[in-house]
Parts: sequence; C-alpha cells; structure tokens
Amino acid sequence: LREFMIKSYKYFVVFSILIATYFFNVAYSKPVGSVILMQGKIIDKDTRQPVGTSFRFTSESGKKNQSQSGANDGSFQVVLNTGENYYLALKEYVVVEPSAYFQLPANNSYSEVTQIIYVRKVIPGVELFSFKAFEPNSMTLNERAHQTLIEIKNFMAINPNINLKLT
Repeated sequence: LREFMIKSYKYFVVFSILIATYFFNVAYSKPVGSVILMQGKIIDKDTRQPVGTSFRFTSESGKKNQSQSGANDGSFQVVLNTGENYYLALKEYVVVEPSAYFQLPANNSYSEVTQIIYVRKVIPGVELFSFKAFEPNSMTLNERAHQTLIEIKNFMAINPNINLKLT
C-alpha cells in the first residue's frame, strides 16, 4: 500500500505540474503576429519580360526582409507582418508601378496577396525618381517627398555601387 501511495503521489505531482504549466501558458501567452504572404511576379515594364533580382522590403520600423525573384518567371514570395508599412527596393531596378510603398492592413489572421510589380532597369542617365520636395514658399517637406527620400535611401542601401545625381 505504501508503494502505491508513493507512486500515486508522484503521478499527482507530475499531473499538477502539467496542468499548471498549461494554464500558465494559456493565460500569459501572447498571440503570434498575423502575417501576409505577398506573392506575385516582377516584370520589366518596357520589355514585359520576367525579372530575376534581389529585393528587400524594409518596414517603417526598420525591419528588413530580403528575398529573390525567380530568374525564369520573375515569381516571388515574401512573408510580411500585417499592420505595417513597407518600402520595396530592388537590385539594379526601380519600381514603376504600383508604388514602392506598401501599406499592409492590420489583420488578425493569415492572408495572401498577389501583386504584379512592374520595374525598370537602372541605366546611366535615366531619371529614377521625380518629385517636388516642398510646397511653394515652404521649407517643410511634403509627405510624398518624405516617402520618396526613404525610397532613395533604401534603393542606395541595396545598390551601393550606383551613383545618383540629385537635381
């Protein structure tokens, strides 16, 4: 009987620890951040051919997510956090459409987005970014100029060997 009591007590202690651990984890666990799978193709706007290149999504908070599109079909997949805004920069290409600025809606569940991204190859003498930085008679950057300057910064980070001329 004594052996049975000791064995029962051990099982009771182990079971109690398991139950306590379970309830602690349920009570104090944080929900996993919801994500969006962005997938699609990167296409050269002029030639309509798929583009295989390195690219990087950088969130406004500074998180970087680097990936590669397929050389044969330009396809890509990248997992991004919902509720964040991202800037896209590509190696040797600039985004033509849509914008290189992506605003991802907040979402409580996994979702998928398909996006065709049209780009243009960077060649000497080509105008990459065109924008009016200031409102007339103002010293304050407008919102579009602020976004474009961040796009330029991200472009230069992934393309350090390209020289830009600002005019």
